[in-house]
Amino acid sequence: MFFLHNKMLRILLWPLSLLYLTVIFIRNKLYDTSIFKSFKINSLVVSIGNISVGGTGKTPVIIALAELLRSKGKKVAILSRGYGRKSRGVVIVSHGRGPACKVEIAGDEPFLLATELPDIPFVVAENRIAGARELCRLFAPEIILLDDGFQHRKIKRDLDIVLIDSKRLLYNKSLLPAGPYREGLRSLRRAHFILPVNCCAGQIIVMKILCKKTAASLYPTDINSQQLTLPNSGTTAGMQLLRHKKVLVFCGIGQPEKLRETLRQAGAEIIAFMTFPDHFDYQEEDLDKLISKFNNSSAELIISTAKDWVKIKNHKGFRQVPVCLPDHKAKLSDEFISAFLQWLQISVTNDCHR
Repeated sequence: MFFLHNKMLRILLWPLSLLYLTVIFIRNKLYDTSIFKSFKINSLVVSIGNISVGGTGKTPVIIALAELLRSKGKKVAILSRGYGRKSRGVVIVSHGRGPACKVEIAGDEPFLLATELPDIPFVVAENRIAGARELCRLFAPEIILLDDGFQHRKIKRDLDIVLIDSKRLLYNKSLLPAGPYREGLRSLRRAHFILPVNCCAGQIIVMKILCKKTAASLYPTDINSQQLTLPNSGTTAGMQLLRHKKVLVFCGIGQPEKLRETLRQAGAEIIAFMTFPDHFDYQEEDLDKLISKFNNSSAELIISTAKDWVKIKNHKGFRQVPVCLPDHKAKLSDEFISAFLQWLQISVTNDCHR
């Protein structure tokens, strides 16, 4: 979304952002005053969301939370809308035994989550009330992790965790289409926990901005890549493998510049960096062109993301070239884990007493 950096274009788009803000304000007010109803699910609902478009790191945070809850013996399930999928209605992505459908039916991120968390049930549904009820009927989870749920107020959630892209917060706070935000910062008053992501450089400024807008607890969170997955060999390697290596890079993600920065910091020599729209549906012709470009270049490695790989891994050409995927992980702070587990203990106790 390069145009978000263009000040003149942002000024021209500002009236549309004002209209968008008005619509969002009215919608939220209707929920706040119970004119629009939120529905309680027969499970604790933890929403992991954000207030901006593009990738803020929800997927690695969901993985980290699911693994934490599983380690505490909790029955967990995941619910998502399934953006970019070629299906409608309620679809069971996983019964708790890994992916139960093809990636195009599940959507790339749900399929990836079902692969990373094979023992956790997963449902996608554009009607997330129906999806949550199906999860409860089939699997009776104690906790449902609601993917990208902050704006989906139709489901009553017990905990709202909101990720904030710290870098974006410092340069553009405008709403769509003049900026990257789906809601204004005032909406953070609904949040319980806020995770400012990768805010080391401007942490003091970011924390000051957020403290003025919300009383929610703030827990700075790191999401980065410490190692590489080499999917064709089923092995991993350190990021130092990329140092001085010539690489061809492609991806279809929300913020591709984050991948570029990761590779730059690792010392890779990027000879080509190709971006596609988020959730891009790669066709055979697209993949053939990428392989041809690699074979006719001086690149030693192809770099992409795990989210892209689940859609292209069956392409014969990609099985015959050296592919590396930076392993994006969330490192939850000890303070956040402690606060989250304390909330969980209180909520489970209260739930038992109802």
